[in-house]
Amino acid sequence: MLKNVIKIVISALLIWWLVSNLNIERIVANMATADPWGLLLAVMLLGSLPAVQAIRWSLITRAIGKTLHFKDAFSNVLIGIFFNQILPSSIGGDAIRIWRTYRLGLGLVPAAHSVMLDRLTALLALVLMAGAGMPVIFSLLGDSPERWGVPALVAGGLFAFGALLLFDRVPGRFIAWRPLRAAAELSADARRVLLRPACTFPALAISICIHTGVAMTVYIITQSMGLSVHALDCVVLVPPVMLFSMIPISIAGWGVREGAMLTAFSFVGIGSDEAFALSILFGLAILVTGVPGGIIWLLSGSKRKQDKVGAQTMTQAVEHEDQSK
Repeated sequence: MLKNVIKIVISALLIWWLVSNLNIERIVANMATADPWGLLLAVMLLGSLPAVQAIRWSLITRAIGKTLHFKDAFSNVLIGIFFNQILPSSIGGDAIRIWRTYRLGLGLVPAAHSVMLDRLTALLALVLMAGAGMPVIFSLLGDSPERWGVPALVAGGLFAFGALLLFDRVPGRFIAWRPLRAAAELSADARRVLLRPACTFPALAISICIHTGVAMTVYIITQSMGLSVHALDCVVLVPPVMLFSMIPISIAGWGVREGAMLTAFSFVGIGSDEAFALSILFGLAILVTGVPGGIIWLLSGSKRKQDKVGAQTMTQAVEHEDQSK
């Protein structure tokens, strides 16, 4: 509970600090003058991506020896997005997905691994895209110290993935602790997903398509606001922004995403007021895409209470393990 309160406070303080150094009237004006049809197109594009994610999740589930039909994957992805936006815990939506997948008969461990590997595959693709965009970022940033932020994040991400893939090879006496044993079990499934070409290449290709779709969503919003931004700028700049916003110190990335967006888009000549308005509109678009998942969950009737209890139990268990590490 305290951890969630701290995240809420951090998001609020970050947004307050950013706004205190900006022109609120200009921010509001930029948001109000955005072309509504352009914003609708951005929401539609963003709203189409969960279907693609469902295909990836089904593929990953098959790679670890289980079956998850597209219909179930799609509905649970939407519900997960909804809960990721409304719950203070950053793992709330994933906990709901694990619980609902477990109730489909996959087993608790396979359900948890499928969700975690779906998330990790998306993260790996984001790291790779950020790495591929580094030459352009270096050309934009010149000798600025900020140029080393993205390489450090990419290097750290690749090191973490390498450690995950090899973790179950650590001698058993060193992983007797329960959280470490769980990580070792995940490691074996991670190799089935990330080191098998039949799964790795399509899963990463799907993930890159999703991240490109997110970048194009941001690009469409910039055009609706009348900002002078190229599509390639968004493809290069948005992945690092999303990487930074995934650092689990705030609520659904709010505050961190805005700060990263201001920094990133300043290098292509976008003012702070405009970049902040862009980030807020993008964040609101994400919130809107969570609405279908909320509707599906509300229509699930008696299952809602079970979802709440099950997800709460799983979230508390995961957070307890995080705190004990």
